Amino acid sequence: MLKKVKFQSKMIFFHIVMVLFVSAALMGIFYRYVVDAITERTNDDFEVIATSVADRLDNHLYNMDKTALQIAANPNIVSVFQKVDQEPDSNFFIREPLIASEVIKLLNSYNFKKDGYARICLYNDDQDFVCTATTVTTATGTEAYFSGEEYAKIRDFFRQEDSFVCFVPPQNDVLNDTGLSEKMYFSVVRQIKDYSSNSLKCGYVEVQEFAERLDEMFYGIGKDINSVILTDEGEAVYRSFGSESGRTESRLEAMIQMASEGRLSDGDKSVPGRYVCSRKLRNAPFTILFEKPENVLMEPLAQFNRLMILGMLLILITAIVTEILIVRKLSKPLTELNRSIKMISLEHFRMDIAGYESSDELVQIKNAFNAVLSRMKESVEQQYAAETNELKSHLFALQSQMNPHFLYNILAIISMESQADGNEKVENICSRLCKMLRFTSSMEDGFCTMEREVENAVNYMELMKERYEDLFEYEVHMDQALSDVRIPKLMIQPVCENCFKHSFKNTEPVWKIRLLVYAEDGKWFIKVHDNGTGFAEAYLEEFGRMKENLTFKNVRESLEQISIGGLCIPNIYMRLMICYDRNFECRLYNDEEGAVVLLGGELE
Repeated sequence: MLKKVKFQSKMIFFHIVMVLFVSAALMGIFYRYVVDAITERTNDDFEVIATSVADRLDNHLYNMDKTALQIAANPNIVSVFQKVDQEPDSNFFIREPLIASEVIKLLNSYNFKKDGYARICLYNDDQDFVCTATTVTTATGTEAYFSGEEYAKIRDFFRQEDSFVCFVPPQNDVLNDTGLSEKMYFSVVRQIKDYSSNSLKCGYVEVQEFAERLDEMFYGIGKDINSVILTDEGEAVYRSFGSESGRTESRLEAMIQMASEGRLSDGDKSVPGRYVCSRKLRNAPFTILFEKPENVLMEPLAQFNRLMILGMLLILITAIVTEILIVRKLSKPLTELNRSIKMISLEHFRMDIAGYESSDELVQIKNAFNAVLSRMKESVEQQYAAETNELKSHLFALQSQMNPHFLYNILAIISMESQADGNEKVENICSRLCKMLRFTSSMEDGFCTMEREVENAVNYMELMKERYEDLFEYEVHMDQALSDVRIPKLMIQPVCENCFKHSFKNTEPVWKIRLLVYAEDGKWFIKVHDNGTGFAEAYLEEFGRMKENLTFKNVRESLEQISIGGLCIPNIYMRLMICYDRNFECRLYNDEEGAVVLLGGELE
């Protein structure tokens, strides 16, 4: 396989392989270093994001608790709830709208300092309820809240000792039962009491916030990061999915189970293909668990891989270009030697190497080679003379190979006409036939003038007109300036005969032949046009293959294989090739009327 590869290509190939091997080794070491650095930095960035989100949530819960504590310890609020009439069947603040108005005004001063919360609710165990809110609160919703389990959990929580603040995870908003909103909320609850003595517990302050605020906090951490908020008991109270929620939910469930069992820590990779980071809130009994697929976490590494591939391509291209330039420089003397050898021909039978006269090795090769060429030139000249004589012999033989079927037909005509006494056609037929026989039997050097060639073709078509009478017509148009141009003999008459043998065979009369002789672009042209069936596609393909495969070297073998029945077009083509080498025209094609044969050669 390598024996067929050029010397320059081998040098370039082996040097490039060496460059690639060294480059790959260095790139591998550098790649390992960069991968470790990117991995460490990406993990650090992920943990920074997790810490930032956890701190934001922690601060928000702290502010909610701070607001609840300020309201619960406000003396005016404590005083109002200490004076509330204990009537379980009715809401004190509905019965006392002036007091309710003052309380709401006080609550608004807390709720609308900045953005405000969803609701700030004040209530007690006697179901006395008042609130300020940015959303709808209904009376039936309030009744449903006091009869629900969420209120019972808050009440039971504060009945325990050392219970100061209750964090309610996200849940449905039962206080709004209009059906127009399905928002969820989370809240912080404090007891209304005298905090100086930690006594006189008389109600609750609940600061509620929509769960949409959680969505806003977790939205900015990245579309591929999944997160979940867990209670200290391991219960998931909030989940935020990335762009692959369907495929990550099962993984989150596994992580929640591991976290509840205390088997999950920061940077844990016990589940392949994901990275975990958890943060415990300082001001609330919650833990936030963050999870991100490892392939997404390593996305910067994918970009680095693309840069590495681009760098390798640039190195490869640079190496190839550099190697080509170096190899060409080093092998230029050999290229010049090869070029000089290719320029050797019969007209230039000598090797010249320009620009390398100072190179002893090339000068010695040139002198030795020229000595061999000198001896070869003598042998070639002798062989060329022999080949020329042999080709002339074949040319003369080709001229003598006429289809005898034509002569048989003409003799039959003469025989029939001679039986009719007084028929003047006989003399005309015999005269033209005699001219044709004299033309074909005169060998000379195988050439004749254009005028004599056209005259011979006209004699043939006149004889055919005598035979077919009104069934055949012809016309001849010749540029008289070409009368003395010498061309190979028997170029036109065989083509005209071919029209009767093939084109007119399956065509109804009147048959027509149009002969054009003209000059163009330094060449003479002969165009024979008939109104027959035209050339078959198979024959045109076969003729095209013959032209492609025929060379000056194998023309002799092709001539020997041609039989008497197949002399027309191949015969003419090979004679033109012998006489004009490749500077001739021989085209066959069909047009809207019939077949066209175009022949041509150089005027000189």
